[in-house]
Amino acid sequence: MGGFLVTCARNERPALRIQAQEFARQFALPFIERQRRSMAELENQYGTGRLIVMTGDGPRLVCNGQTLFFHLNLAGLRIAGLQRGGDDKMVSALRLEPGMTVCDCTLGLAADAAVMAFAVGPGGRVVGIEKSFAIYMFAAWGCRNFSAAAPEVVAALRRIEVMAGDLRHFLVSSPDNSFDAVYFDPMYQKPVVASAGLAGLRPFAEHRPLSVADLDHGVRVAVRRVVVKFRSQEDLPPWKYSRVIGSRYSNVNFAVIEK
Repeated sequence: MGGFLVTCARNERPALRIQAQEFARQFALPFIERQRRSMAELENQYGTGRLIVMTGDGPRLVCNGQTLFFHLNLAGLRIAGLQRGGDDKMVSALRLEPGMTVCDCTLGLAADAAVMAFAVGPGGRVVGIEKSFAIYMFAAWGCRNFSAAAPEVVAALRRIEVMAGDLRHFLVSSPDNSFDAVYFDPMYQKPVVASAGLAGLRPFAEHRPLSVADLDHGVRVAVRRVVVKFRSQEDLPPWKYSRVIGSRYSNVNFAVIEK
C-alpha cells in the first residue's frame, strides 16, 4: 500500500503501541517496533520516508516537509453556526434537509462531510469516497476515533461512511438516482497559499481535474442536484449550471446543477 509503515511515538507508551498496532491491522500495513530509534534511523533502516507515527494526538505522517494528520479544519465552527440558525453556503447549495442521502465524491479529511452529516441528521446518510490511500486512512481513522470536539460534531463524524476508491469507478457502478445529492470538491489546480488546512493533503491528494464525464455520472446518480465547489473557472468543467452560490467574504463558490 504505497510503502507505508506504522510505528509509535518514541516514548513507546503501551497504549500508543496498541493504537499503532490497531491502525496497522485496520489498513493492512506493517507495524515496526520503535525501540527509541529516531525517525532518521527508521527511514534509513527501512528505506522509506512514509512512516506513520501514532502519537497522543493520533497518527501523523511527515512527507516532503508537510505533515498529514486528521483535523476538522472549520467543520466544528460551521456546525456551531448551523446550530445557532446561521447559514452555510455548502449546505444551502446542496439544500440539505434531515433524512437526505449525500455522496461526497472527494472526501479529503471529511470536514465537508461532517457538516453534511450534521445537516441530514441521524436519519440521513453521507457516503464519502477518497482515492488517495493515505488520505483515506486518516479520514477513516478520524471518523471512527476523533473525539476532541463537541458531541454533535463527533456524532456527525461517526455517521460518515468512508470508502476508498476512485470517484469515477464508484459513480459508474452506482445505480441511477442512488443519492439525493452528489458533491464534488476537486483539488484546486492552483494552491491557495493561505490554506494551512490543505497543505498536508496536497502531496498525497488526487490532482486530476474534474471532467464533464464525472458530472454526467453525478447527474445520473443524483435525484435532486449536483454541486461542485470551485475557486476559479479553470477548476470548473464546462456545463450549463443552474446557478452559482458564493460569498462576499470568500473566494470559494458552489456551482449547482438541478435535476
